[in-house]
Amino acid sequence: MNKLWGVDPAVLRAVKRITDAVVQHVHDRKLLDQSVEELSNDKDLVAELTEVEHNGKDTSSSIERMHRSPVGEHSTPWKRTSAGVHCPDCKDTKLVDHGCSCLEPCREVEEELVDGGRFQEVDHSVLGAVNSLTDDVERLVDGRESLDQSGETLNARTEAAARLLCGSRSVVYVWSHDMVQTCDLLPRVPGRASRVHELIEAYGLLPFLRTAPPIDCGKNELTSFHSQEYVNFLEFINNEEDSEKNMVQKEEFGISCDCPSVPRVYDIAKMVAGASLRGAQALLSGECQVAINWTGGWHHGRRDEAAGFCYINDVVIALLKLTESFKRILYIDLDLHHGDAVQDAFAYTPTVMTVSMHKYSPGFYPGTGGVDEVGHGRGRYYNVNVPLEDGISDPVYFTIFKRVIDEATMAYQPSVVVVQCGADTLVGDSMNCLNLTINGIGECVRHVLRFGLPTLLLGGGGYHTPNTARCWAHLTAVALGVRLQPEIPDHEFFLEYGPDYQLDVTPSHRPDTNSKDELRRVLRTIVDNLQKTIPGAANNG
Repeated sequence: MNKLWGVDPAVLRAVKRITDAVVQHVHDRKLLDQSVEELSNDKDLVAELTEVEHNGKDTSSSIERMHRSPVGEHSTPWKRTSAGVHCPDCKDTKLVDHGCSCLEPCREVEEELVDGGRFQEVDHSVLGAVNSLTDDVERLVDGRESLDQSGETLNARTEAAARLLCGSRSVVYVWSHDMVQTCDLLPRVPGRASRVHELIEAYGLLPFLRTAPPIDCGKNELTSFHSQEYVNFLEFINNEEDSEKNMVQKEEFGISCDCPSVPRVYDIAKMVAGASLRGAQALLSGECQVAINWTGGWHHGRRDEAAGFCYINDVVIALLKLTESFKRILYIDLDLHHGDAVQDAFAYTPTVMTVSMHKYSPGFYPGTGGVDEVGHGRGRYYNVNVPLEDGISDPVYFTIFKRVIDEATMAYQPSVVVVQCGADTLVGDSMNCLNLTINGIGECVRHVLRFGLPTLLLGGGGYHTPNTARCWAHLTAVALGVRLQPEIPDHEFFLEYGPDYQLDVTPSHRPDTNSKDELRRVLRTIVDNLQKTIPGAANNG
């Protein structure tokens, strides 16, 4: 019978091995019993996190207590009352909905940072096994395009196995060889696009992603935001080799200093914008639940000039595309720098709510992003800014992020989310400001994905290239719902990840200079402002 269908019995045996592997490792179609047990006893992870100190307070005891508790239980959970949330740390009774006076990370936050939602994720070894088995199938089948009915069944079963392992979330990953080679030319992050993609591929994630090339982006797409004069000038200098030519015009359009003249600048701009537009298109068509463009996220580009390393503002272009079908878009900016140009582009409309968490300090670029910048006219209170100072670490950052984003989503009720995932907040970045790790950023993205809304993930800053690649490979795994092995896999750029060759980055012991009183004031201000965006509330003040 098998030969009548033209399929070698070895193929069917290989498919059965895949199915058996899924059945063996998947419990209730989503939870992995074995991985849960292993992760619950992940001593290395516990040891790493027990080293964390928050404002001089050792959190190891609470983390250890949490790990001794049964899975899913909290040692001392926050209790929500009519007055707000009851904090087990400070026992504060003067509470409001946005938190307590001590501003310590609650037990729930600690658990999310430690476990990272991993009980719904897949151990990387399982992915590796299924990848290997799928490769066996591909080698055994001659000419996949000519597969008959049994071959089609084979494809369906292997795709079903991938969905079982990666959860039900579908992810489009915008990528092409030409896109990577072109974006490697960006002057402030040379070669970064290749490093990011190669690490994602080395971890074996590509078979579980729906890859899609950028759209062919032209002037019509670029001028949806940028001026015709600026776009024409980028095209004019595209093939220019002499960076000293046309200096007067270049300075007029911001092509100087932090945005130097480089060959193929117009090609780069078209490629970056085309990739983000492809991600937006995938969400508009319902092709996926999450779309990813790690070459995007250039949030400083102005309508008629380059700024802050950004020759194009692909973020605004993608957001404008999304407004064709989505009327309430939540834009979240995790970059170290304030998303100033995105905020300004939508400052007068409630169609896009911008939320930016960033360093805010005198003399620090771009110098904007105070909590009092809330938008104008009909867009008043739809710009949300969370100004931060140096040294903030994962627990405090995620505590603030969770409260702000939860308040924003409750008040605004968005229908789609765009997240700029700048990695210059990581410890070790040349900016040397915040003290975040890939786990902290990953938990922020994971929290957003739990809303179940169509989501576009974009890149951004990140000037320690290996750490940026670590971060975005990790976020790709978060989007898929899988867990990566801690060791960097062997690949072309493996030696750049020394000396430890590990996925994680270790936080430093630098002090957190953020004042709790100031953070409390910022949170209260943000919550009060967000209440004014609720229909029926007064939108003036």
